[in-house]
Amino acid sequence: MTNVDELFDKLIDLGQYPVETSDTITILEKIGHFLDEENDRIYQKYKEVRSKREISKLIAEEIDIQDVLLRSSQNWDGGYVIAGLLGHGDAFVLRDPAGIRPAYYYHNDEIAVVTSERPPIQTAFNVKVGDVRIATWHAFIIKTMAISVLSSIKTQLKKIMFF
Repeated sequence: MTNVDELFDKLIDLGQYPVETSDTITILEKIGHFLDEENDRIYQKYKEVRSKREISKLIAEEIDIQDVLLRSSQNWDGGYVIAGLLGHGDAFVLRDPAGIRPAYYYHNDEIAVVTSERPPIQTAFNVKVGDVRIATWHAFIIKTMAISVLSSIKTQLKKIMFF
């Protein structure tokens, strides 16, 4: 990130206090903050009418990764491709909107993979050049039940396939 000091200050404004100012720590702290807020929003919605066990399942189903990424990535400046995995199985890859960092992807009805280069995907999965696509998206979200690609983090999800 080219503006890590600004991002660190914004974290402090949110009530966070990371022990380091590196771009990785700053980004992780910001994603974690908004992930906690989303988790808490869903918990508060159900805490009076459902058990904690039931609420855990509802959180996994209802968590809005797109919103978490949108809120987290505000003011990020620089090139990045960031991948994350949530404890219940949802995952994401977030890419800088300017496309500074490359990302290639492949998915079928069994797997989804994103790498920084095309050949590893071709070799590992024995697929043709045309099957591996250069990422033009800003977020690749893998819910436990579907893959969604966002051409822009601010657009609606486009459903691609279900597992």
